[in-house]
Amino acid sequence: MRLILGIVLNLCLLLTFQAEAQKTAARIIPTPTKVEYHNGSFNLNDLGKIIIDEQHKELDDLRGLIQQELNVQTKGKASISLKIDSDIKNDGAYQLAIGKSKILISAANSKGVFYGIQSLLQLADQSVDNSIECQQVQDQPGFKWRGLHIDVARTYYPEAQIKKILRMMAYYKLNTLHWHLTDDQAWRIEIKKYPKLAEVGSYGGPYSVIGGKWLDKGNGQGHGMFYKHKHIKRIIAYAKKYHIEVVPEIDMPAHAGAFLAAFPELLCTSKDTLPNPHKGLFGLDYNWRNKEGLKQYQWDAHREVCIGKEATFKVLTDVFDEVMELFPSKYIHIGGDEAYKHGWEKCAHCQQRMKDEGLVDVKKLQSYFVKRLEKHIISKGRKMIGWNEIMQGGINASTTVMFWNGHKHDKEIIESALKNGNNMIMTPINNVYFDTTYERRSEKDVYQYQPLEFVPEKYEDKIMGIQACVWGEYGRLDSSGQVRYDAMENFERMMFPRLLSLAELAWHKHKIVKDEVFYKHIENHVKVLKEKKNISIGEVKMVPWW
Repeated sequence: MRLILGIVLNLCLLLTFQAEAQKTAARIIPTPTKVEYHNGSFNLNDLGKIIIDEQHKELDDLRGLIQQELNVQTKGKASISLKIDSDIKNDGAYQLAIGKSKILISAANSKGVFYGIQSLLQLADQSVDNSIECQQVQDQPGFKWRGLHIDVARTYYPEAQIKKILRMMAYYKLNTLHWHLTDDQAWRIEIKKYPKLAEVGSYGGPYSVIGGKWLDKGNGQGHGMFYKHKHIKRIIAYAKKYHIEVVPEIDMPAHAGAFLAAFPELLCTSKDTLPNPHKGLFGLDYNWRNKEGLKQYQWDAHREVCIGKEATFKVLTDVFDEVMELFPSKYIHIGGDEAYKHGWEKCAHCQQRMKDEGLVDVKKLQSYFVKRLEKHIISKGRKMIGWNEIMQGGINASTTVMFWNGHKHDKEIIESALKNGNNMIMTPINNVYFDTTYERRSEKDVYQYQPLEFVPEKYEDKIMGIQACVWGEYGRLDSSGQVRYDAMENFERMMFPRLLSLAELAWHKHKIVKDEVFYKHIENHVKVLKEKKNISIGEVKMVPWW
């Protein structure tokens, strides 16, 4: 009997020790600016009231969020108070005070209170005994743009999946979803003025590829699928609830294959090489680049709009007007990357445009396109973003440059943009592109990224922030590597846990926690992501195709 009692006692002590160790190990990501721990703990089972300042009705939705997430019991005596505090000055800053029977979350605005709630929820999710260690947290964000890019052109993701990702973004205090809606592979947004854009363009462009296989209508990539206005409005409203701004990207003047499938008359090419939308973008069966012996300019001409035709600008301004009616975001992304320009060199319309506008080369022609489109976007009260290739030929200082690839000239391109007066968002391919294996780029590798590495100190305030990019070539692969429309494992695995490292750097601008300590924090969160958030974490399936 004494032996049995001894075993039971030791087991109880072990469980108590494990619970205390787990409680102490509970950590917030991004790491708060300042944390002070105190004796005691707050028992979530005793929580009975969520108190808000009735003068700030905007906090009422946040009260509902806590009630939903923590399953508040009305009989409990402990409370959580949400407060707007004018003494807290920074946008998004918050204070979280956890006592034995009371929790106070205070901030300058509802956004800050929301972030404080996310920190509280993270601590609750890591608890093994439904209690949270008493502590005082002071925190504020570093970068204003803390983003995630998702590519739905190459892979269509249903509304429910996008909402799930938005919820996880908010959990880690990311605040911008960059929504890549169009590309060569597909046009995914309904434009009511031009319905054929989605009707034709959603079936894909010249090199729709996933898992190394060339795709056609009916495959697992989601061809023929697009987001109607009602879907977009619901997603934007959901994102707003979680303090996330949704920024649309309509990729122009290159990566326009799906657009040109619907509007072949806006190609530069001659009539006999126009695409057949019912047979694929070109009506040709050819592989990457030149299987059919096409010259380089012929390839490029089928994925870049004709800048010489005035009709191009008429259609595009109509498209962007409808996009801006749907999206209330401050910024509109026009793409602007990887325009190879060979088709423009051969096009009589483009050459005439260059002559009329006094443009000395096709780089200046692209600059003409970018500046003309920006003028229209600014006239609607918005600001324009483009990938860093828009700098070719010159851009206005009002343009925001999204840096992704300097082709071994990162430092020169970044400094050139900053000296020109441009704001920048950093998303370099070698650091924060997540469409690759963990062997090639792990969460530890992401944590080594230094966003301000090539930024002179006097220009640091021109860096709006950073974001991760998830491209869609492999989004529909399941855990066995097979293409399946309903598969979401690979999409989530590309993001998690790498996104935690990105969130940490975005919140602070640089590392504030030693590597091994932060990696341990990630391990704790991975357990929560798997068991409580239903996030698939594991090997990323890829078949290299470039």
